[in-house]
Amino acid sequence: MHKHLTTLLCIALVLLAAPASAEVEVRSITRSFEVASGEEIVLDFPLGDVVVTAGDPGQVEIKIVVTCSNSSRRCRERAEQIRLDDTHRGGRLHLEIEGYSNRLTSRPSVEAILSIPATSTLTTEISVGSMRVEDLARDINIDFGVGDVTVFADPAQIGSIRLEVGIGAAEIQPQPRDQWSPGFLFLGNEIYWEEGDGEGRIIIDVGVGEALVRMN
Repeated sequence: MHKHLTTLLCIALVLLAAPASAEVEVRSITRSFEVASGEEIVLDFPLGDVVVTAGDPGQVEIKIVVTCSNSSRRCRERAEQIRLDDTHRGGRLHLEIEGYSNRLTSRPSVEAILSIPATSTLTTEISVGSMRVEDLARDINIDFGVGDVTVFADPAQIGSIRLEVGIGAAEIQPQPRDQWSPGFLFLGNEIYWEEGDGEGRIIIDVGVGEALVRMN
């Protein structure tokens, strides 16, 4: 566990130290899928800034935007290798970004914007980036390596919340009076709340970063 957190922290420091530069869109991928009510949507992304919102029933829409530094020819070449693979069976739509380079230099940036039915279950595994989820009514299970995760939820739809952060902060806003933590953690935080009236469960596990749930 400590070795895993050390690796994630090193990745985070490298990314934060990278100089900012002008980014330009080099390509985009747009797809749509028909899904049944209550199906599970699984996102498996190596890196990216991801936004998921509630949309039309029975429909999943995704747009992936790939950007590069304006002066980086190698980054543009690597961007052309990125693709979206999908597998849809057994009540589960699995979306995976493939062809992404693991090199820390001349690497494309990826932004993914998704619209899914509010009644879908969302499961994600993302290594590095950020994530924002809005207005889903069912289970949300987010496994995040390095980055910040924010979930906006209707408290009437939520039955329980579990936040676990290895290095960083975890918070529920506004803070429920009956939330609890299993103990003091030197670098991280854990928060549990199980007194909601809804059916949805929110589980967020972040290695390095922040996990925030806003109930509004």
